[in-house]
Amino acid sequence: MCKFEIVQSFLPCRQTSIPTLLFSHSPDLVIPITTILLIMSSPLNLAKSHEGGREEVLQALIAGTSSPHAAAEALATISLSYSDREEGVGSTWEAIFHAARNSPKYHQKLVDLLVCISELPSPEDDQGRPIMLHDGRLWSDMPTLGWTAREQWDGASS
Repeated sequence: MCKFEIVQSFLPCRQTSIPTLLFSHSPDLVIPITTILLIMSSPLNLAKSHEGGREEVLQALIAGTSSPHAAAEALATISLSYSDREEGVGSTWEAIFHAARNSPKYHQKLVDLLVCISELPSPEDDQGRPIMLHDGRLWSDMPTLGWTAREQWDGASS
């Protein structure tokens, strides 16, 4: 499993810090989240993610009627409502990438949303153990986000 954490990286050329993905298996591999969202901005004719209210949550975030934290909590609740957790979480990542493609000028709000998702407390199962997905803890490890990003990238480059 590829694990990563979201860290603030200083960019000397821009005299600013931005959230980046730092991969544990390769500490030299650091990808700015804004780069991932920019990649996702390429025009694609993919189906919209209307299911489960995700689009409404993201629209409220973009419109400024919802905070990134409130949107993160709402998306987590929607994701966990699925009996198939991988499908629920994967659909959430896809909805975020869809929003990034359709709303490039709001990437910072989506970056803030991803940071808030990563900071959510890990939900627990009936035995009080953290819910895991492919050896990744919800939400701090952001399981399957990398896979979804790769699938989106592959779709954008074909």
